[in-house]
Amino acid sequence: MKNLFYFVSILIVIFFVRCNYIDNVYWKEGDYIITSNPVIPDCKSLYNIDHGRVDFVTKIGANENFIIIESKDQILEYWIINKTKDNQLKNPNEIVEGPFDSKEFIKIKAQKRISSLKFEEVFLIR
Repeated sequence: MKNLFYFVSILIVIFFVRCNYIDNVYWKEGDYIITSNPVIPDCKSLYNIDHGRVDFVTKIGANENFIIIESKDQILEYWIINKTKDNQLKNPNEIVEGPFDSKEFIKIKAQKRISSLKFEEVFLIR
C-alpha cells in the first residue's frame, strides 16, 4: 500500500511538471505572462500565450492597449507592444517595437500618447 502511494505521488508530480502546471509566473495581464525562460537560465521572458515576445525583462507596465518593457542582457533596452495588433500568429519582430534607448523610448511613448504609462513591476536580475 505504501508503494502504491509513492507511485501515485510520483505520477502526479510528473504530470504537473510535464504539463507546466508548476512554473513561476511573475506577472500576468490577459494572455501575456512573464515567466522563467526554459532555455536561458535566470532569464525572465514575456510571452503572449506560448509565443515569446521579449527576453531578459527587468521592468514592465501595461494599460488596455500597450505594454512597455525594460530589458537588460548586456545593455539596457526598452520595448513597446501594441496589444490590439498582437496575435499568436505574429513573430516578435512583427509586433514588438524596439529596442530603444531611454531617450528614444520617452519620445516614442509621447508619439503614441502613452507618456503617463509607467512601469508597475520590477524583476530582480541574478
